[in-house]
Amino acid sequence: MPICSYREVDEQVCSLLWRISEPEEVLLQTAVLDPRLEIAYRQITHTRRRREWLATRAALRHLLTQLGHERAALCQDKLGKPYLTGSNMQISLAHCEAYAYVAAAQGCAIGVDIQKPCTSLQRVQHRFLQEEETAAGIHDLDTLCVYWCAKEAIYKAQGGQEGLLRDIYINPFVADKQGILTGHTHKQTFSVHYRWYNGHVLARSNAIHGGSS
Repeated sequence: MPICSYREVDEQVCSLLWRISEPEEVLLQTAVLDPRLEIAYRQITHTRRRREWLATRAALRHLLTQLGHERAALCQDKLGKPYLTGSNMQISLAHCEAYAYVAAAQGCAIGVDIQKPCTSLQRVQHRFLQEEETAAGIHDLDTLCVYWCAKEAIYKAQGGQEGLLRDIYINPFVADKQGILTGHTHKQTFSVHYRWYNGHVLARSNAIHGGSS
């Protein structure tokens, strides 16, 4: 499970990207699941999804070890948002085929997503783009993928309490190989850092302040 990218943005935020290469048995040992998470793992029937799920937990365990939080226990709330017991460290997990992407932030909401552009995004764009966002002239698949990842990252940062279509809005931007865009819900404004890596979009969001703009 080689590290593709490790970034410490500042004293508060850091992220880790792994390429998933180990068999499921090795990932299971590396992830160190508590009984509740092991039950969740056993309920995943699809083999590839099970490996990806394990890989995110293994990557997070490695990241927490680097940060000196290796003893923190991973749990999830009723909406499925992961958190660490006994710690104010905020975390987020994402996976897509061959990659696991995780991030941790000290005391601020954070969310990550990773996605490879696919034609299904064009078919379902009406489910995650508002009219104002569509009117901005979004037609190419790469830009759609950035929108999708940005909204998913914000969705995770605020705990899954908002909807991608009706509640999360991305301010107009010009897509590039990497950049920073802004989005908001009814309650918070978010900064979203995105970049491309080996044909995938990686997005990481964190809350800026309350209110919308």
